[in-house]
Amino acid sequence: SEDDAAIEHVGLLSPNLGILNMMIYMIDTTIFKGTIIWWVVVLIIDLIYLGKYIILQLGERISPCCMSKPSPLLERKLEEEVRIAAEELERARSLRNRHAIVYEEANQRILEYDEQFNFSCSTSIEGPKY
Repeated sequence: SEDDAAIEHVGLLSPNLGILNMMIYMIDTTIFKGTIIWWVVVLIIDLIYLGKYIILQLGERISPCCMSKPSPLLERKLEEEVRIAAEELERARSLRNRHAIVYEEANQRILEYDEQFNFSCSTSIEGPKY
């Protein structure tokens, strides 16, 4: 997880230093120089990552409201989800309205049949309760 990543990076630094101590006798070889260059690049990347992680952790503790701003990508994704939810809500309202209209029409037909055939008991369908 991201919480343990900083610890893992620091943990990997000490074995690399141990390997460097074992390679010290190869100081004049190309392999040694390439390895040193590669380790320096990786160390810089680790330090950048650790610095970012530490700054974010400190920022969250000092001022959680300022550090919890969503990224633009996350913001767009949330906007899309809200738009989809609004469309589905509108669709559900439309279905509910159509449902109520169908019940109204059914009640009208029942009343018409009652009047047409002079039924003594008047029945109606109870519509949905919203």
